[in-house]
Amino acid sequence: MTVHDELPVVTLTVEYAYTFPLEGPYRDFDLPAALLSDLGDWQGFFDLHFHPHTGWDSDQARASWAGQADDLAFRLRRALWEKARVEVDFWPLEVPSDSSPQESRPQET
Repeated sequence: MTVHDELPVVTLTVEYAYTFPLEGPYRDFDLPAALLSDLGDWQGFFDLHFHPHTGWDSDQARASWAGQADDLAFRLRRALWEKARVEVDFWPLEVPSDSSPQESRPQET
């Protein structure tokens, strides 16, 4: 077991009805105000553009959200360096948008 394994885990992820896209003891750390604001905006964007039954409302929304994800993960890791281990779960990227071409399935006869 390494020292890194003993650090608390903070997970960056979104979920329906989350106010904030972090899980774990993130409140124990003094995160930068700009990062907190951007994380809140990122969660809000998800809430506006992702529907639990149909997925993303457009490919552009999915791409915009994804484009911010890596930057936020980097900034969070930098802010929590040697204080907490950051894990990410970008599960919404596995869900297609409404405008994505759907797999064609053979008609049942």
